[in-house]
Order: sequence, then C-alpha cells, then structure tokens
Amino acid sequence: MLVLPLAALVIAGLCWLQIEVEKRQRAHPASAASSRPRQLAPRFALYDQSSQLVKFERYLGRTRIVLIFFDGDTGADSDPWLTAR
Repeated sequence: MLVLPLAALVIAGLCWLQIEVEKRQRAHPASAASSRPRQLAPRFALYDQSSQLVKFERYLGRTRIVLIFFDGDTGADSDPWLTAR
C-alpha cells in the first residue's frame, strides 16, 4: 500500500531537483560551460568536393563549424572514431 505513495514522492523529489539544477544553470551560465580555454583557428582555404576554393574566413562569426580531416587513402568509411559511433 505504501509503494505507490513513496514512488510518487520520489518522482516529485527528482522533478523538483531537476528544476532547481536548471534554474542554477540559467542563473550562472559560465559555471555550466566548459572551462577549457578556446583558441582561434588559423585562417586557411581548402578545396570542396566540387574543386572550388573555400576560405574559412567566410564563415567566421556566422555559424559554428566542425572540420574533420580524414586520411586521403582510406577515407571516412574506415575512420575508427566515426565507425565507433
């Protein structure tokens, strides 16, 4: 008989805890962010899949960019980091 009320109390307590954690993170966003210092990427230009020269500077401040460099001989399909995910 006490299982259902106890389960309700546990669920309510966990919900309250999650709400409090989110409030603290919104109040102090710097503490929630990574403490790893950021470094600016060097300016460079590469050719895209259509052999057009693309300059990295075009995208600075406009969007977040993720660059992945693969081994030209084996390609992305054999990259162990990608195949593990």
